[in-house]
Amino acid sequence: YAGVTKVEAGILSVANLATGGAGSAIGSYPTPGPAGLVLAAGTLRYTGAGITVDRGFTASGNATLDVSVPGAALALGACASADNPGTLNVTGGAGSSLALGEITIVEGAGMTLNPGTVSMTVASVKGYTSYPNSSSLTLGGAATGNVVTGSLYVQNPPASGYTQPLSV
Repeated sequence: YAGVTKVEAGILSVANLATGGAGSAIGSYPTPGPAGLVLAAGTLRYTGAGITVDRGFTASGNATLDVSVPGAALALGACASADNPGTLNVTGGAGSSLALGEITIVEGAGMTLNPGTVSMTVASVKGYTSYPNSSSLTLGGAATGNVVTGSLYVQNPPASGYTQPLSV
């Protein structure tokens, strides 16, 4: 199928992922980025070998992403928050890691990333809102070596007229 995959409760366990438009255990959404996968609650458990794909996810509410294979490196594309605050708990096997592309914080939402046993890298963070809200990204958790490697910036929609802060 080519529709949006939503994880709203329970555990969705997948052993393969693919780039946008290609078939995988979470469908074949036609474009890369955050639109084809929504983590609204529950857990997405990745049980495959290390892989890099251009598909990301939209985080809405509190959810978990589990990179369960010890030593596996999972690299995903661009990600986004929904327009409400949420927390993404990141768990996994010993030595596993998660790399995310650019994270867009939408409409002044706040996103908290809590890597437990998994090291995490974020490419960049963008605050994006048409309202006078401030966007925030919190990189917490117990794992060490978590880092944002690129830019932190704000981009407002055309003609929004607002300047908003971004805090990380």
